[in-house]
Amino acid sequence: MRQKMRAVCVGTRAANGQAGSPIRFTAATPGIKRDGKDLNMMDFSLDSYRKNPVVLWAHNYMGSRLPIGRARVEVSPERLLADVVFDQEDDFARQVENKYRGGFLHAVSVGWDEVRVDGRVRLDLLDISAVAVPADPDATMERFMAKSFERRYGRKPTERDRLKGILARVRRMQDAQARDRVRGRVRKVLGEILLGR
Repeated sequence: MRQKMRAVCVGTRAANGQAGSPIRFTAATPGIKRDGKDLNMMDFSLDSYRKNPVVLWAHNYMGSRLPIGRARVEVSPERLLADVVFDQEDDFARQVENKYRGGFLHAVSVGWDEVRVDGRVRLDLLDISAVAVPADPDATMERFMAKSFERRYGRKPTERDRLKGILARVRRMQDAQARDRVRGRVRKVLGEILLGR
């Protein structure tokens, strides 16, 4: 099994709600992130995950920490959504939930396996994990993005505004990756020149 992981959080809902109530996360978005993968959300297969809808801490597949919650997932072309409920009988799970509700954690990550079905690669969702550091450096919780947007434009952001923001972040990531490739080539050439190869 070739497990892949990506962490992102570009939106949450009900983060200030009652302990034990669901928190909605945008668990994945299309486009190239730090992992270098260009994901299509409609390639996600959710059937296996729905049979075992675990939320882990930092993709702990080895079981040194039991799952901290469960999630209900849905997918659209724009994003993979997860309504996460944290285990109220687990002290650590409640601590993690409190970090999200208090604004100290903002991101989740998805783990998946690439499976070939009828000649097409499908992304078999394995888990959703609470994480401290997301793969998308511009990803922030929706409640913070909305406040910033309101201050700047004097109105609440629409779904179209949110999608424009996602596209802008993807473009910035692509630009950064292109700059990194150029820097890598320059370093290689300079190394060859300096070492006389």
